[in-house]
Amino acid sequence: MKKISIYILLLALPMQVFSQLTLSGEYRPRAEYRHGFQNMSIQDQKEAFHISQRTRINTNYKANKYEIGFVLQDVRVWGNTNQLVVNDGAFTTFHEAWGKYNFSKTLSLKLGRQEIIYDDHRIFGNVGWAQQARSHDAAILKIKGDKKDLDIGLAFNQEKALHVTTDYRRSNYKTFQYLHYNNKKWIKDGSLSLLLMNLGYQSPIEVKFQQTAGLHLKKKSNKNSYELSGYYQFGESTDTSGMSISAYQVMLSWKRALNDKSNIKLSYEHLSGLSSTKANDKITSFNPYFGTNHKFNGHMDYFYVGNHNYSVGLQDIALTYDTKVNKWQVIASLHGFLSANDILDVKEFNSSGQSKAASPYLGSEIDLAFKRKLDKDVNVVFGYSQFFGSESMEFLRGGDKAATSNFAYAMIAFKPTFFQSKK
Repeated sequence: MKKISIYILLLALPMQVFSQLTLSGEYRPRAEYRHGFQNMSIQDQKEAFHISQRTRINTNYKANKYEIGFVLQDVRVWGNTNQLVVNDGAFTTFHEAWGKYNFSKTLSLKLGRQEIIYDDHRIFGNVGWAQQARSHDAAILKIKGDKKDLDIGLAFNQEKALHVTTDYRRSNYKTFQYLHYNNKKWIKDGSLSLLLMNLGYQSPIEVKFQQTAGLHLKKKSNKNSYELSGYYQFGESTDTSGMSISAYQVMLSWKRALNDKSNIKLSYEHLSGLSSTKANDKITSFNPYFGTNHKFNGHMDYFYVGNHNYSVGLQDIALTYDTKVNKWQVIASLHGFLSANDILDVKEFNSSGQSKAASPYLGSEIDLAFKRKLDKDVNVVFGYSQFFGSESMEFLRGGDKAATSNFAYAMIAFKPTFFQSKK
């Protein structure tokens, strides 16, 4: 509470001392029903239900040469603190706290705790669906041109200040360096982005590095929109095996406006994976690292949301239709999931002792979402998803394909601007 009190006191300073100040907030409660969420359910499994909320106070101050931003955030589940609470623990923290200095109109440096978002969120995203979201402690040098931007990012993490060594014991990355280049002139009505990232993780002995290189391309043509991404990962694994990494991702999508209210989108994504029928001499499983993975591969989060890394990979064929009905936006998606490498047929292996591959088909998923703007600062969304698993999914992750696996949620978001001064 002391941290919050000091923060509110700072906000209460006379407004005339600032050049431009914006104070906004967010309150976002969400109710979730889970029965087979992130993994297939089993027969007679009890459903889960909870209500969580995210509360934010956002402060942004701009002067001629610099800018600072603070996002004070509290995330909790209803009921996880007593009613007569003395100290509710570490639920409140600074999600963002950064400063940006503008050396010129084209060159600036942004330092501190900040969200990093690029392109379609596949490699760098803020994971906005998660109530806590994602932010990094980093320094980013930004070079802006005429529809051409270059970001150079650096990070070096420590658990605490040490007197000897710089060993890092958290599961987070130890360090990264990256270049991100975006060019909106390279192609008419489109853009091209290039990413090169060197990511270091602390191993028991030393820091081992993994690299990601790739591109993201967008193009519009009349009623059609196209998107392409491709990334290759290499380097060395962080465990003691010493295996090298050779993994890739490819995504293609086509979207067409059917009329002024409706769109249809067809996409295919391939993320390479490991074989489970034979020994692997290198790591061939692609890692989307800091992506907003809930945005991809279905809303039930079966793949790459705290899971499925170093697995058989994934192929995702998706068809999405969105339309406006009265004041509601209705979005319906169908996903077909296949593995990108061999899955061990457990039944055949147990009976014959030979490693045979099962069907690559993992299952399908239906996602429905209904969104409406109740006010300029208030949005509501309802969603329902159901996963239809296969025997291969049972082999891979357990669960029972005959049991019902579904997920539903209801969320409302208030995002008011409390105050905004003029320059």
